[in-house]
Amino acid sequence: MQTVDMTNNTQPRTRPPKDFDLPVKFTEAPSFVPYPARDPEVIRLRRARRSLVVRKQAEGLSIALSVLQQTQDDPESSQQARKLVGAALLGSAWHSFAEDATTVGRRRHKLFDFTKFDIEERPNTQDITKRGITYLEDTMPHADQIVMATERRVTKRMDERQRILGRRLGNGALILAAADVGDVAGINTELNDETVQNMVKTKSLNLFAYARDLGTELGATLTLAQLAEPDSPLYVHTRRQAPTPLYQAYSEAVHTLAVA
Repeated sequence: MQTVDMTNNTQPRTRPPKDFDLPVKFTEAPSFVPYPARDPEVIRLRRARRSLVVRKQAEGLSIALSVLQQTQDDPESSQQARKLVGAALLGSAWHSFAEDATTVGRRRHKLFDFTKFDIEERPNTQDITKRGITYLEDTMPHADQIVMATERRVTKRMDERQRILGRRLGNGALILAAADVGDVAGINTELNDETVQNMVKTKSLNLFAYARDLGTELGATLTLAQLAEPDSPLYVHTRRQAPTPLYQAYSEAVHTLAVA
């Protein structure tokens, strides 16, 4: 959409982009299915709860938070952690409220908005990473609520709960995608809001492409549930490709926080 500067009608200017549309057609890769358990007690718990997928999703969010927190002091690992977690968040956002959509082709999310800050006070990469962590911490109760409702067979408002969670997961991913822009925008104060927001949108599109393409390569949609599995394709990929501090943080979180 264009707005016209009434002081100079010959030069229309565009508004800085603030929205991101997640396509309903996200990936060609099949959904990730948590692996069968072997431990009799774990099998018993899973059968009693009937909440395996949503519980794995909540566990994956806890693991994502731990990974982001533990890698903050290593720039390379922190960047790769944002990419890994962001991709899983986008996949789960799509599963939560876009996968079965039939009347619309896209689901709207919000880009991280640099226009809210004065140019001299733009948050840097570390600041934005911390904002992403805080946002996802505030999202955790929504994931836990869905687990509780599923286990108690409460179906009322479940679609609404899934939509809220899905939108928050997607927005969280876009905060993480914008973090790389922080240091650039802070140092280069000559960059106007439109330029910076276009950079944010590009980073978000790149994250979407990464999530889609890596899911296709690994043979399963990237999701928080897959993040929580200690022998999933995503875990194996991370063990082989990630910086050591990231893999160590991820491995520790998976084996500590993933339960059943």
